[in-house]
Amino acid sequence: MALISLENYSVIDINDKYILREPEASESDAQCLIRTYSNPLVARYIPDDLIPADIQHGKEILEYYKRSKYENRFYWSITKKNNNEMIGLIGFCDINSYNSRVEIAYELNPDYWRQGIMTAVIKNILKIMFEKITIKRIQANVLPDNYPSIRLLQKSGFIYEGMLNSYRMFKGKQRDIAMLGYSSDQYFSDQKKKIINNNPIKFSHIPSHQQILKILKKA
Repeated sequence: MALISLENYSVIDINDKYILREPEASESDAQCLIRTYSNPLVARYIPDDLIPADIQHGKEILEYYKRSKYENRFYWSITKKNNNEMIGLIGFCDINSYNSRVEIAYELNPDYWRQGIMTAVIKNILKIMFEKITIKRIQANVLPDNYPSIRLLQKSGFIYEGMLNSYRMFKGKQRDIAMLGYSSDQYFSDQKKKIINNNPIKFSHIPSHQQILKILKKA
């Protein structure tokens, strides 16, 4: 059993505008956290104890996220390159090395919705987790009425696997949870289809798993 370690990926370059970095228990990050988590569009899906009441509380929450890498969790701040402003968070709220499985979680300031940012972030996370870490499964537990999140996951390759009835206590109520998952087998199958569709003449045969890995490393 190999332990899942993300220490070598504390900073991830997304594109020319955004990077992922570890959360900082700073005033600027705390202010960004308050702006994101206090927005009603986000707050309805965040546990009440993780919605900061003030700057100090925001720093404590960020310290929790930062410290979580020692407790089978790992989080990054989604950050603008030009000014280091945090606009969201993404990470794994449960890392299960024995079963080679993680559970993904994320939030983005609504001011940045529908700009393709989270799609690009998740694409990079999937590439690292499946191609570098060689994990077997990434899953997401989502409240059934969080339609934007479910659509985002499905667009990213996740498959809806069913409803977990009365699965989680949330904001004082026992809630059903939608389970979505993405396996490494499905990921590489999807990559194979993309390669074939993008290179219809170059392939005289279906590329092997190892050939796909070599092609992806060059991409």
